[in-house]
Amino acid sequence: MAVNKRASAVSLGVSMVLVLTLFAGSALGQQRALVSRLTGTPAPASETLSLVFRVRGLRSDRGQVMGALFDRPERWVRAGEEVAACHVRIRGREARCELTVRPGRYAFAFAHDEDGDGRFDRDFLGIPQEGYGFSNNVRPSLSLPSFQSAAFAFREAPSGELVVTTRYGI
Repeated sequence: MAVNKRASAVSLGVSMVLVLTLFAGSALGQQRALVSRLTGTPAPASETLSLVFRVRGLRSDRGQVMGALFDRPERWVRAGEEVAACHVRIRGREARCELTVRPGRYAFAFAHDEDGDGRFDRDFLGIPQEGYGFSNNVRPSLSLPSFQSAAFAFREAPSGELVVTTRYGI
């Protein structure tokens, strides 16, 4: 019986240490984020932050918005090369795409998949038939905009929000 009480006490002690360690880690992360926000210094590169894209100018609530975030020019708008992606519903002709990433340099591209088929539709000439857009609200001129023109530095802590506008046609 004494052994069971001792084992229970040890188990309780280990559990308390784990809980306190998790709490301290969480509090430390929140403290770093607060200090970062108050001092204007970027969060350490090892910490992930919430980056939100608010997509505006959608012509309907039908379908979904498909967004992708890229971190290198050679990966720009290539399927499977994105750092993070989202498929989100549309409400009130707006969509909110939230991604969790480390601070860095990124470019965002999105499409309004209005018919919900999971593809970006174009006509026989290659002209977009569904809405699309890029970070920095870059306007393409007969070709895909460059990574550099759409790129932005993300250093804000604990979160950041960018507004991007939807374009239809060319």
